[in-house]
Amino acid sequence: MPKPVTLVRILGLRNGPDGEPPELTVNVGDELRLFGSTRDEGLPRDQVLVSEWRAIEGPGNVSFSAQDEPRTLATFDTAGTYELELRASDSVFESTTRVIVHAE
Repeated sequence: MPKPVTLVRILGLRNGPDGEPPELTVNVGDELRLFGSTRDEGLPRDQVLVSEWRAIEGPGNVSFSAQDEPRTLATFDTAGTYELELRASDSVFESTTRVIVHAE
């Protein structure tokens, strides 16, 4: 079986020294630009790489301008700490990355 090479990352951000997700800060109600990137090795053939942003944790709601696009805008309706995830899948392999957002 081939090794997965589906790649998901958030451009301009790096995980912390212990592998913890990077952190961002935004004001409640303001748009946060998320620059995700996904890539696939092209197998299986004729399969589309599907991307999705979702909120894993947080005290309120997160709205994404384009939830199915790696690059999107996120808006938070409640102050607090959120964990967001970008997932990409080609129907065989799946990869994810996360980011922590502090909404103030």
